[in-house]
This record gives sequence, C-alpha cells and structure tokens, in this order.
Amino acid sequence: AADKGVDLFSFIPINVPTFLVGDPGKLQQILVNLIGNAIKFTTEGQVYAECNLKFHNQKENTYVLQFSISDTGLGISEKEQEYLFAPFYQVDSSATRKNEGTGLGLAICRELINLFKGEITVHSKENYGTTFKFTVTLGAPLNSNNNLDFSTEFVTIPPEKSRNMRCLVVSSAETALYILTDYLSQSKIDNVGCSTLEQAISVLDSEKTLGERRINYIVIFCVKHEQTNAILKEIHNHLKSDIVNRNIILITSP
Repeated sequence: AADKGVDLFSFIPINVPTFLVGDPGKLQQILVNLIGNAIKFTTEGQVYAECNLKFHNQKENTYVLQFSISDTGLGISEKEQEYLFAPFYQVDSSATRKNEGTGLGLAICRELINLFKGEITVHSKENYGTTFKFTVTLGAPLNSNNNLDFSTEFVTIPPEKSRNMRCLVVSSAETALYILTDYLSQSKIDNVGCSTLEQAISVLDSEKTLGERRINYIVIFCVKHEQTNAILKEIHNHLKSDIVNRNIILITSP
C-alpha cells in the first residue's frame, strides 16, 4: 500500500475480545486475500479494515465477529458481482490484467468462511470503491477451571485517571480521526477531533474565551512526517508558554 501511495487503516473496537478460539491460519488467509485485492484495485485513496463484535452466544460461549474491508478503488459492476465468487472468474479491468492471478482467491475465501459458519457479501459501485463483509464464529478461551478466560482483555484507563483527561486529536485523514477519537471515547476520555490546524487552534483558544476544560493531551496524526512537524510547530508557537504540562503525542505512518 505504501509503495502505491494508498493509505491502509485498521480498527478493532475495545469490546472485541483479545483472544478467541479458531483457526488463525485460515482467518489470516481470508484477510490477506481480501486486503490484498483491495490494495491491488486501489490506485489512490485508502483501504480500511474493521472488525466488530456482532453477536455473543452466551449459552454456547461463541462469538460472531464481522470483518469489513473497504477501498476507494475501481469498483465492480452489478453484473460482475453475480459471478464474483465463482471459481476462476476474474473481474475484467486493467488492474486485473496487470496483476493476473488464478481467479480462485474469492472462491477459496468463501469456502473458508463457510468453515467458520459465516457468510460473505459484497457491496460495490463502479468508480466508487468496494466493501466486502464477512462473519466468522469463534469460541471463547477457557482457563484451567473450564471457565471463560479473558485475563488478557483490552485494559482501559482507570476512571480516576480518565476523568481528568481532555484530549485534542488533530488529523487531516478522516478515517484516522474517526479511529483515534472512537478509541478515546470508548475509554471514557473526553476528546475533541479536528481535521484542520485552524480548528485545533480554535479549540485551544476556547479554553480561555469559553472557559472550556484545559486540553492536557494533544495527539497529532498525519500521513506525511513533514505535515505532522508543521502542525506541531504552529501549535507550539500559538501556545508559547501555555504549552507547559500538556502531553503531545505524534503519530505518523511508516
């Protein structure tokens, strides 16, 4: 993705169990195929993978996860979608001709998903991108006492700490802004998301003009390193001495 200049994002909400029981090899094969295809057919924009907890069957101690892989690529016509999961079928496009495969990838994915007692669907429109969604059913881990074991669950910030935190998130990448602010919200951390430097400066100014709570964490994410440095410099120059006791976190893509 980086070689093509395509942004690759992933998101797993904190309510999704960290460890579940299933076949990691088969699940990896499905994800590598679908994400690989998304990158192959996307020349600009982004590929976004998300995993959500769809259902928890407490009686059987099973979890149904839904994976979603979206891209801003070429899209697939309605006619071609009818045959998409047929063995040896390939979408007719210039990208396919440049990266020819066997045409078995999606057919194999569907068979593997069936083994997980799941299903796969596709939603696409030509020139507007494609979204594949699939579900898998996984078991819950058991400890030595045959009880559910979630000892390695996602650790949230203690309430006594999170209630004193207010975070400003700055990112021109819409998907990254959504992921970061959502994680903070799920962790019960008060946060404000800004897509531009001007918005971020306005939020910082509102501390004094509107009496808003003080921002004590500033998270800056940009795809390009030089953009991150430029935003940091502007915020630093604007706050001057008021930057004391504010924690600044810089995130950049590889």
